[in-house]
Amino acid sequence: MAMPGFGQYDAPVDSLKSLLHTQPPPKNRGMLLNDISYAYSVYQFDSSRYYAELAEAEGIVQKDTSVIARAYILQGSAASAQGNLAESIRKTEQALNLALAINDSTNLANAYNNLALVDMDAGDAQQALSRFHKSLDYTTNDTLGRVYTLNNIALLYYNSGDKAACEKYMAQAIAEAQVSDAP
Repeated sequence: MAMPGFGQYDAPVDSLKSLLHTQPPPKNRGMLLNDISYAYSVYQFDSSRYYAELAEAEGIVQKDTSVIARAYILQGSAASAQGNLAESIRKTEQALNLALAINDSTNLANAYNNLALVDMDAGDAQQALSRFHKSLDYTTNDTLGRVYTLNNIALLYYNSGDKAACEKYMAQAIAEAQVSDAP
């Protein structure tokens, strides 16, 4: 049952789920399960976690470390959204270790960003800032990831009352987003 007010998310999730019935190649199944988990991550945390756990199992079968790392990140995000910061940290650190082992820059950036968000929730702004900057180190070729992380840094400064730093990072996020939209 979909939550009231979130019907706009059902069609894309249903579309992704329908692809599971087409018997995707085993290599793609784990990625698809992670995509479904991600689609659920904004409104159905239990479903997000469920599909991330399926993706983890598929990644283990396929020996796909990147799929497993992303599944752990998504499990960590679901745990954080449900208020379980310890579980979020545990899962995200598992993802970080796997991503470091294979030098997976996308999962490294996402893991550091997610850990920083948990740090913000826990009230540790300095640790969050450090991890956001580590995330930026891995987003040199990922404009969307950079903009997302820069926006999170701006939010951190906004929450701490540092308007000048907030505006600086927000302006940088906007500038990088506009460059990526240029023809």
